Amino acid sequence: MNMKAAKIRNTERGFHSIEEATVLALDRAATALEHGDQVGISTGVAAFDNRMKGLQRSDLTILAGGLGVGKTSLATNIAYNIASTYERKAHVSDAPKVRRGGVVGFYSLAMSAEELATRIISEQTSVPVSRIRRGDITEVEFEKLVACSQEMQKVPLYIDETGGISVAQLSARARRLKRQRGLDVLIIDYLQLLLPRQGGGRDHEVAELAQIISGLKSLANEIDISILVVFEIHDAGTPEYTRDMRFLHAELDKRTVDYATMMGRPANADAVEISFLDTGQVGSTGAVFNYGVEHADPESLTIDLSDYMAHKMKDWDQTIQRIDENLRRFQLASES
Repeated sequence: MNMKAAKIRNTERGFHSIEEATVLALDRAATALEHGDQVGISTGVAAFDNRMKGLQRSDLTILAGGLGVGKTSLATNIAYNIASTYERKAHVSDAPKVRRGGVVGFYSLAMSAEELATRIISEQTSVPVSRIRRGDITEVEFEKLVACSQEMQKVPLYIDETGGISVAQLSARARRLKRQRGLDVLIIDYLQLLLPRQGGGRDHEVAELAQIISGLKSLANEIDISILVVFEIHDAGTPEYTRDMRFLHAELDKRTVDYATMMGRPANADAVEISFLDTGQVGSTGAVFNYGVEHADPESLTIDLSDYMAHKMKDWDQTIQRIDENLRRFQLASES
């Protein structure tokens, strides 16, 4: 980012002259040219980075899917991938916009911060959550958990577990986090939990969701962050499912939502697929991408999760080996 563009972005929101707007547009184009079209923050998930070119500032992305397809799992993976690769020097005013990682805020409206941390540890070490909670783990697995927790303490990932929060309260807390610690990406799990407690019928609920989305999009623009929102949809073939899809397409058409993705499981329960919805009639779907393995063909439909976990285990085995080597060196140094 050039100095003039950085100065414009750091000014108070309000009217911009066409000259300032042109500077910002050209700055984005120059960044894309320099970095091969990857102008946003990498999620570490090939399906998102290939289609969206990373998470863009001021964009609002919906991650939709039915119950139990892995929405929270994917959201936490994205959060940790971004936060764990963050470089502090990226926040100086003249730094390039494209960088590794960022500061992440995670509104976990469905589970506690402890539960979310346990889930992240499980996903990073491939040790099932149920076994972690029961203590049914081996010594080697425990070493992996310890190493992972030590690494997690260093990452700028901030979790808010407050339930029943309103959009106004959420926005105020996001602004404070941005001001005090910095904020690049905000993840919300999940959208329907921001609805007011009182009922009002299905039409009223859709109107409320549209207002919430509009408020979140305004927040993304105001404090210059990217927002990812988890959205739980009903079972296919039901009237509620049709309503959910109409809502997503309507928000895409209005441009309050920049990207809407759908997670699903085909007949093979060990596979997950991600598709991108396009604007237009209900049911239209863009390209379907794989989830998890970065070197895989971006047009393939599914991924075997066992392959993904095998890669994770290999990475952690290498980490444990490095820890053991450092311990041996420390013991030798102490003895001498």
